[in-house]
Amino acid sequence: MAQLIINFLFQLFYYVVLILLMGFVIGLLNKLFYSLLYNNRVVCFITGLIGTPIHELSHALMCIIFMHKIEEMRLYRISNDGVLGYVDHTYNKKNIYAASGNYLIGAAPIIVGSVIIYLLTIFLLKDMGLAINNEVHNFVSSPISFNSFYILIKTTTINLFTSFSFYWQSLLYIFIVLCLALHMNLSNADIKCALLGLPFLVVILALVNVLLYYLLVNWYEPFLNIMFLGGSYLLVTLLISLLFSLVLVLFASLIRLIIVILKPRNKNS
Repeated sequence: MAQLIINFLFQLFYYVVLILLMGFVIGLLNKLFYSLLYNNRVVCFITGLIGTPIHELSHALMCIIFMHKIEEMRLYRISNDGVLGYVDHTYNKKNIYAASGNYLIGAAPIIVGSVIIYLLTIFLLKDMGLAINNEVHNFVSSPISFNSFYILIKTTTINLFTSFSFYWQSLLYIFIVLCLALHMNLSNADIKCALLGLPFLVVILALVNVLLYYLLVNWYEPFLNIMFLGGSYLLVTLLISLLFSLVLVLFASLIRLIIVILKPRNKNS
């Protein structure tokens, strides 16, 4: 029973805490990045050409899967209110399946964005992709501990910064991941939607664990392997997004410092 609870808590960490926390942190870093650039929206508009449609299409995809009706959708627009895109959707609140999808609909930009980053890594940075696969499988096959998490995070960071070159693959990878990272963060509406469906997710996940653990015993281990493997890949790809966001903040800080140094100062006569 104790092991069942521990496994369940790890699943909640991967698919709830990690997603919402990283979405929040990446969002804060993005706001800091723009504030350091004096809230210049040009970068946001340019990167939004790729990042915003992917963000909104991820919402739309989950809406379709969970039988939500898309009332209106804008994949990209330039506006003064800062909203580059949106998906308005409704659902039958008596439909438990539709209601349970709110969490994945709200968190969709994090999940879909992570999948895209992983695929980009596999196809554009093949050595990095192979390294990620090896790291994740070693992590999942070893006992989970703080040290194993530390090793996974450390090796991912080192591999990421040693995999780049001036070939077009690396440059394309950097540009697309920057576009995704700057538009992967969850808006207040996204978080509200996710929290609305969170109780359904927790209950369904708990029921699945109990059912497999006590009744369908032969299926429990494969289920755990899939959940932990998916969660580990999610951790690695979100770490990549976080590192890119941190690099952007450092870059913007350097630009801000240069501007402050070079800016002529008014001398009192």
